Amino acid sequence: MYNARAVSNDSDPGTFKPPLIKPEKRSRIRDRLFDYWKQVRAKGINHWLLVGILTALGLAIGQALGTASLWTDVRNSVYQFQTSHLGPSTPSVTRTVFVLIDDNEYWTGEPAHRQPIKRDYLARLLLAVAGAHPDVVALDFDLRSPVPSGDMVEHPDYIGERATLLKALKDVAQNTPVVIPKSIQLVSGKPVEQSDIFRGFDFPAEDKIFPGYIQLAYDLRVIPPRLRIREGGDGMIDSFALAVLHASDPRTYNKVVQKQRAGDEVNLRFGTFPNQTDFEDMSFSSVDVMIGKKEVIGQLEHRIVVVGGKWHRDALGSGQWNDEHATPAGKIIGAYVQGHYAEALLKGKWYPVWPEGWATAIETLIVLVTSVFLALDVAARWKVTAAIVPSLMIMVLSYFLLQNLGAFFEFFVPLLIISGHGIVEHLQWRPTGV
Repeated sequence: MYNARAVSNDSDPGTFKPPLIKPEKRSRIRDRLFDYWKQVRAKGINHWLLVGILTALGLAIGQALGTASLWTDVRNSVYQFQTSHLGPSTPSVTRTVFVLIDDNEYWTGEPAHRQPIKRDYLARLLLAVAGAHPDVVALDFDLRSPVPSGDMVEHPDYIGERATLLKALKDVAQNTPVVIPKSIQLVSGKPVEQSDIFRGFDFPAEDKIFPGYIQLAYDLRVIPPRLRIREGGDGMIDSFALAVLHASDPRTYNKVVQKQRAGDEVNLRFGTFPNQTDFEDMSFSSVDVMIGKKEVIGQLEHRIVVVGGKWHRDALGSGQWNDEHATPAGKIIGAYVQGHYAEALLKGKWYPVWPEGWATAIETLIVLVTSVFLALDVAARWKVTAAIVPSLMIMVLSYFLLQNLGAFFEFFVPLLIISGHGIVEHLQWRPTGV
C-alpha cells in the first residue's frame, strides 16, 4: 500500500522528499477537472450572460432593499447575537453615565414641555453636574438657531436665557471639559454646519470646549466619522462621540484620527449594545442632581456625564420617546447611543470600515463561484449545499474578520437568485446518459 508520509532519499538520508501523488490519481483529477470545464463550456454564452445579468440584478436589488431599511430589524438582531453570544463576555468598568431630564420633570416640572428646551434650566443643570467634579460633561440637546444660516442666531424671546447658558458654559469650562452639540445638514451631498446658539460666543482662551455634531449615522452600528465641512485649513468637525473622546482621552483620540481618513466611518468592533435596563442603571434624574442628592452626586465624580432628555413626545407617558432610535438592542434614546459610542471608542472597540468596493467584490466572487458549481452535473443535494454553504461562510467570516454582517447582508439576494436559477435549470436539463 502507498505510504502518504514523506519518504527518505537513499542517496542523502538527511533529506526528505515531499509526499507524492500517484500518476493514476493525478490523471483522474486532471480528467475530472477537464470534464467540469467541458460542462461549463457546454452551457454556452447565453447561459453565462444570464448569470451575469442575474448577479448584477441581485446586487442592485440587495443594495436597494438595504437602503430602504426593509430588514433593519433582522440585521440588527443578527448583529446583536454575533457580538453578544459568539465571543467571550468580559465585564469592564463603564466611565459613562447619564443625567436625564425625565418624563415627569419635562411635562410637569420647570421645563414645562417647552420647545426649544429652556436655556436657563440647562444652565443650572450644567452647573449642578459640574459641581460633582466629573471628568467631562457632554450636552446632548438640539440647540440650533431658528434660521440655519445664522441670520437669526436666537429668537428674541430667548436672548436672556441664551446669555445665562453661555455664561454657565464659560464658567464650567474653566475647570471641566464640556462637549457642546453642533448640527450639520447635507447640501448637494456635502455636510454644512448649521448655525446654533453658540455662534458669536466668546469661548474661553483655554480650549476646554469641544464641539461635536449630534446627527447619527444611517446605520446605527457605525460611529459617525469626522467630517470636512469646509475646504482649506482644519475644516473638520468631530461627531459627538469623537468630541467626547477628544475631551476625555486626547491620546486615544489622536490614534483614532490618524487611522481614520476624512469622511471614513468607524465601525464598532464586537460592539454589543447594552439593553434598555443596562442604560437605566447608569442614568440619574436631573432633579436629583439639581437638589444635590448625595448618593447621585457621588456617582458622577470622575465620570463622563452625558446630559440629555428622556420624555415622551405627546404628553406624560404618551407616545414614543423623544429622539428614539432602532438599535441592535431595541429602541433607545439618542443620548444612550452617543454614550455607548463614546464608551466603545474609549475601550478600543472600533476599527476603520472596509471600503464598500471590497464587500461588493467579495459578494460577486462568491456568487460567481457558486453559479459555476451549480452549472456542473452533480446531484441536487450538492447544488443545495452550494447555495447554503456560502451564506454560512459569509456569516462566519464576517465575525472573525471583524466585519459586521450588515455590510454583507445584501449578498443573500444575488445568491438566492443565482441558486434558484441553478436549481430550476437542474430540474429542467439533464445531459445525455443521466
